[in-house]
Amino acid sequence: MLGLLDWTQAIGLYYRKRWAEYLTVVSVAILIPFELIHFWQRWNAPRAIGVGINVIVVAYLYGRLRRGK
Repeated sequence: MLGLLDWTQAIGLYYRKRWAEYLTVVSVAILIPFELIHFWQRWNAPRAIGVGINVIVVAYLYGRLRRGK
């Protein structure tokens, strides 16, 4: 199922479709709560860095979408 989502994103981004950009932001952002759960269960620096990087990437992508590139 996730492979289908990845292929859909890849094809949409290749053809520069706006919906694919939104799909990419949503698919990345939807994983943040799960990462936070894992982080709170066992705290360590690599997990904290991973969550931080994911939040920064989502914020950046969302900002790019809001500006219209």
